[in-house]
Amino acid sequence: MNKWLVSMSAAAVAAGAMAVESQNVVGVDSSYEGGDGNNFVCAPFTAVGANTFDIQNLQIPGAEWEGVIFSIWEGVPTVRTGSEFSYNDASNDPAQEATTAYWGDSDYNPVSYSIECGQGFVLDGASGYDLQFSGQVPTSDVTITAGDGNNFFGNPFPSAIDIQAISIPGAEWEGVIFSIWEGVPTVRTGSEFSYNDASNDPAQEATTAYWGDSDYNPVSYSIECGQGFVLDGASGYDVTIAKPYSL
Repeated sequence: MNKWLVSMSAAAVAAGAMAVESQNVVGVDSSYEGGDGNNFVCAPFTAVGANTFDIQNLQIPGAEWEGVIFSIWEGVPTVRTGSEFSYNDASNDPAQEATTAYWGDSDYNPVSYSIECGQGFVLDGASGYDLQFSGQVPTSDVTITAGDGNNFFGNPFPSAIDIQAISIPGAEWEGVIFSIWEGVPTVRTGSEFSYNDASNDPAQEATTAYWGDSDYNPVSYSIECGQGFVLDGASGYDVTIAKPYSL
């Protein structure tokens, strides 16, 4: 497996503005200047040989003094216990062993924190900065189990996927809602869809469960590399994100 690097801006994540610049690098549409407040992100890699991603494999060059905060949200939402960390300059390490910027706890100690593949997370304070992820590309479908209330998941692949790549077997009648949050947060305009049984398709062309608009029409909606999203109403169900054909 190759170890790749993905670079994107917090602003671009918020705008859904990614562009492939070369085989191994996803770059930034730097013309977009949004992305203030909370950015809902997902790591497009895992650690080599693992199904998880460590927080230290996320770097934000130049943002060491910006007070960037990482956290995982869930439910109401609330911040998951033990998931909140700050991005620090190497000089902040109490043991003076850090040689690069790092993620640390409330006492500035460097941490190792494992993030499940497909798990979304929140970055606050990174507006305008590039987010750099390194690791191994997932080469198979990713499955993650939903909890109560809002679930913050995301695109775990280094290329865009369509919303129809997300399936939730058995949840066709649960009223599951997909949306993308940003900023305050608010729901991004035009990003809210429901998960439906095939029989709900007005054209009666669907053969499997699908994501639809407010009139139940099947939709195509692109979820960019690194973009987090929210699923509400899927508690207890396995959510599978199919890998892109390009992988």
